[in-house]
Amino acid sequence: MTINQYVFPDWWDYLIQKFQELIVWFSSLDLIAQIFAGIGIFLLFFLAWGIMYGIFQFALEVVKFTLIVILIAHYLVFLGFKLSIVAIASPNEVKNQWEYGVNNIKWVIQRAYPKEYLKSEQFIQRHVTFHKPNPEPKPESQVVIVKSDTKLHCTNCGVPFSGRMQQLAKSRNYVYCENCGQVFILHET
Repeated sequence: MTINQYVFPDWWDYLIQKFQELIVWFSSLDLIAQIFAGIGIFLLFFLAWGIMYGIFQFALEVVKFTLIVILIAHYLVFLGFKLSIVAIASPNEVKNQWEYGVNNIKWVIQRAYPKEYLKSEQFIQRHVTFHKPNPEPKPESQVVIVKSDTKLHCTNCGVPFSGRMQQLAKSRNYVYCENCGQVFILHET
C-alpha cells in the first residue's frame, strides 16, 4: 500500500481545515497583534505541555505506588507464612524474623521514594556539621602543628580543608576538621 492509497479519516480533514483557518486569521492581523498572538499561542502550547507532563508524572506515581503496595502486600503474606512456620519451629526467632521483614519493607520504600529519606539525612548531616567547635584547644588535647604556607588537609581523615576552614585557621591560628574534629594549630614561619 503506497501513501497515495492511504485514506485519511474525517477528523484529519477537519484538523487541516481548522489549521488553515488559523493561518488565515493569523495572517490578517497587524504586526503587533501577530507578535502578541504568537506569544499567546506559544504560552498556550507551553501550558498544554505542562499539563500533559503533570498528568503523565501523576500517572507514573500512581502506577509506582500501586506496584509498591501490591509488592508489600504479597511480601506480608509471605512473611505471615514464614512467621507461622518459624513460630512452630523456634518461637524465640519470631521477633528477629519480624524485624528482618520490617527492615526489608523499609528498604523497598527507601528505594522507591529516596527523596524524602535523602532530605532527612542531609538535614541530620548539616545539623551535625555546623556545631560550633570548642573555643580554644586544650594543651592536653591531641593537636597537629602545621606550617601555614602549606596546602592544608586533615592528617586524620585526609579531607582537604574547605575555604571556610582555611579562613578560620588564618584568623585565629587554629581550626577543627569539619569531617572528623581533629584540631590543627598553625605555626607561623
